[in-house]
Amino acid sequence: MKSISRITLIFAFLIPTGFYAFPQTGTLDTSFDGDGIAMYAPGTDNDVARDIIALTDTTMLVCGTFVPSGTNHTAGLLMKVLEDGSIDTTFGNSGIVTMQYGNNTYAYDMELQPDGKIVVAGICYLSSGNSEMFAARFDSTGNVDSGFGNSGYFLGSYSSEEDNCYALTLQSDGKIVLGGATFEGAYSKLLFARLDTDGTLDGTFGTSGYTEIDASIQGEQINALDILSDGTIVGIGYGYESNPLYDFQVYMAELDTDGQPVSGFGTDGVMVPSVFTRASIGYGMYLKNDTLYVTGYQEATNGDYDLFIAKIDADGNADEDFGTDGITLTNINMYNVGYDVYVAGDHKIYVNGTSGLPGVNPRDFIILRYKADGTLDPAWNGTGYTLTTIRPDWDASYANDMQRDGKMVVAGFSSGGGGGNNDLVITRYKNDFNPFYADFTADQTTICSGSTVNFTDLSGLAATWSWTFEGGTPATSTDQNPSVTYNAGGTYDVTLTITDGYGHSTSETKEDYISVLEIPDQADAPDGDAEICTGYTYEYTTSEVLYASDYEWELDPPAAGTLTVNMNSATLDTDEDWTGDFTLRVRATNMCGDGDWSDYFEGTIFKSPESFNLEGGGSFCDGGDGVEITLSGSETGVTYELYVGGDPTGITAEGTGSEISFGLVTEGGYYTAIGTNDHCSFEMDNQVLVTVLYAPEPPALPTGDTTVCHTDVTDYNTAGSDDADDYNWYLDPGEAGTITGNGLNATVEWNEDFAGTAYITVTGINDCGEGDPSDALEVTVEGPTPEITGEPVVCDNTDENYEVEDHEGSTYNWEVTGGNITDGQGTHSITVHWNDAGNGSVSVGETTENGCSGTGELDVLIDDCTGMTENNDEAFEVYPNPAGSFLNINLVDKKVTKGEIIIFNQTGQTVIRQSFSGPGTIRVSLADLTGGMYFIRIKSENRSTAPVRFIKN
Repeated sequence: MKSISRITLIFAFLIPTGFYAFPQTGTLDTSFDGDGIAMYAPGTDNDVARDIIALTDTTMLVCGTFVPSGTNHTAGLLMKVLEDGSIDTTFGNSGIVTMQYGNNTYAYDMELQPDGKIVVAGICYLSSGNSEMFAARFDSTGNVDSGFGNSGYFLGSYSSEEDNCYALTLQSDGKIVLGGATFEGAYSKLLFARLDTDGTLDGTFGTSGYTEIDASIQGEQINALDILSDGTIVGIGYGYESNPLYDFQVYMAELDTDGQPVSGFGTDGVMVPSVFTRASIGYGMYLKNDTLYVTGYQEATNGDYDLFIAKIDADGNADEDFGTDGITLTNINMYNVGYDVYVAGDHKIYVNGTSGLPGVNPRDFIILRYKADGTLDPAWNGTGYTLTTIRPDWDASYANDMQRDGKMVVAGFSSGGGGGNNDLVITRYKNDFNPFYADFTADQTTICSGSTVNFTDLSGLAATWSWTFEGGTPATSTDQNPSVTYNAGGTYDVTLTITDGYGHSTSETKEDYISVLEIPDQADAPDGDAEICTGYTYEYTTSEVLYASDYEWELDPPAAGTLTVNMNSATLDTDEDWTGDFTLRVRATNMCGDGDWSDYFEGTIFKSPESFNLEGGGSFCDGGDGVEITLSGSETGVTYELYVGGDPTGITAEGTGSEISFGLVTEGGYYTAIGTNDHCSFEMDNQVLVTVLYAPEPPALPTGDTTVCHTDVTDYNTAGSDDADDYNWYLDPGEAGTITGNGLNATVEWNEDFAGTAYITVTGINDCGEGDPSDALEVTVEGPTPEITGEPVVCDNTDENYEVEDHEGSTYNWEVTGGNITDGQGTHSITVHWNDAGNGSVSVGETTENGCSGTGELDVLIDDCTGMTENNDEAFEVYPNPAGSFLNINLVDKKVTKGEIIIFNQTGQTVIRQSFSGPGTIRVSLADLTGGMYFIRIKSENRSTAPVRFIKN
């Protein structure tokens, strides 16, 4: 919080104990809105006060934010509050000034100019993630100062992301300094800017009006600003400190009067004052006699937030006699934060903020008063602090100031019970300090030699006045409102010392307050280029002249060009057709008169080459001959050269008086041409683009189903390639199916006879050919083709087993004609009981876990096994006959219990020999036999049978 003026209080002696005693010090002043608490709801939500200024007429200015009725956008707010807590409806629009320069506008800080105008600064969000610093100025009645910036406000444009302003201060010359942060990606950097008194960016500050400092590896920002006595800009905020802290700490930054980081101060003008040893953030600062009083919070070892007040000199060194080695930590509740600080004339320190529980839990306004040594002053409310509960939820105070009668006003917000809307809040507290200060103003501060200035006293509680006027007549005065004449040019200080009738005195000195002008001396002859060309712009300057407030320039002849004047510099735009000798001269002026004209500057203007149109260009494929560039006309005696991207190519052509060609060029880019004669060069009209075309880059990997059925029709697509005009699609192997492409999309009709892995690729094509293929998309094609194994020739009224390969996750559905399934339906293996002789079949449908299906079928001959009639030995029976893969031998003679089965072909060659034991049926595999007629006989321990004939299919 900055008060109406910076006043240095010099006490002749200490105030006695009990002087201005006030037993209710630190309690709410019930004369303010009935209970000391005034709550306002100017908008529908987000009503927050960020700064407050106590004016000398006992009214108050408040800036902050609110959501105007009928909108859903946050706007900046400026309002004026009367002594009793009511809104001054004569100010602005029914008491409210609305600032809306984008989607959402937030006012964070304000200053009062000596002329009574109000400067407000903060953040304007043009869109989500895109914010700018803003500053606006209003007169004392709340009307927009349309001569400031762009119709009353300045809007920065430093980065493409977020530029945020949290603080402003005024220099003694009226220039406005802004401080905050700029975001580039996830983390912020410190950002400063300076405006001229008219609200335009001061290009002499930093780099084109801005100073960015990257002081930490993560986020950082400035929260408070002021000016040291030598003009140095000092800021307080925070930044991220890594090993061993890995957290935020208070940052102190200093810039010189040119906006450059002060050399030797910390690193690049930023340091962490040694008084801060733990995680901490600085929010508020008060500057008094080049001493900084800083407040914020510092994290305690148990995780609590301790409110701190620290005293630091201009070099960042702590005052070891203040608090404990320069800092006082105060813990009332778990969460304690100081946001603003004010140092009164009796050196008592007032800090306001919030105190309560972490997060959005209940918090209260808090205002604390410390003695000059940094200890809490128990004369304030008996404890040194006052907690004020506005509503049960979250209350926070962001700013304070002292009224002329010593009462403290605090501004912030209160959230509604149960998380309702925020309302703007001002509280006022009684005090035992009666302000006593010297102040004055003058009817004019810039005059001509011999003029008289009338001074007006603005002091508080003054009984006597003692003036000192450097360079004035009289040099001193005891009048309350004296008049002084100044007879010599220069800038002069004015000092006023007052007493209050109780033996106390205080002084105010305004340095370089009165500027006395003389008629300026003769200016030096202009300096600049003497030989120049038609159609160009040239700058000429003269040295600054003492007392000059403006400069007058003269060009002869006027037809030589157009002269644009900017104080002691001027810009000459030469005429396109005029050539010959010219002169320039200049003289300094001010409100007191004109100086003598300077000596003449003499120069000559030469003809520049005539301008013709550059033509041609176009595109060609990489490796081609290139494209031709021509000039629509030319002049003899002029050499023309091509430039690409602003760089010379070395390709030249001599003027012929008609169209010329630069030939074929093979380098891509934008081409311009410059013609040069003996004195001048001139850029030709138009530029042409040459584009080198390339075969397309590989398109993106195709997307689509990677597991399909062999009967599916599947769609695939690709994100494509930037250079492609069309696309070719490929399927490998080709027998997997048919692929049909249509630009970025393709359809595959899978071959129902194919199962396995296939690969899909795509290439881009344009006028320069076909590019490399994309990465291949691997597709698994599932196509179950179940093959049934089992006897194709069976005997009637017998049981046989049939099966297919078992696949995990597949289901099976069997169907049989000529027989019945007795076991295994739904599995990969079944048992069939065959009925009467005739033709039968076994079929199966298999469905995989991915839903793909296929069928298999086996024809079966059901034999009545009449071939057994050819058995001449009743010791055994064979069936089926004809036989398939197996032959069943039924031992009829129970006496044949052990022996050997012998099978031989028609030539008598033994093809199978198999031992057996026990009566019953013996199963013999015929898988290795070819089709034809065979014979079987059985040899046992007690008999040998005759051969029996059978047929192998």
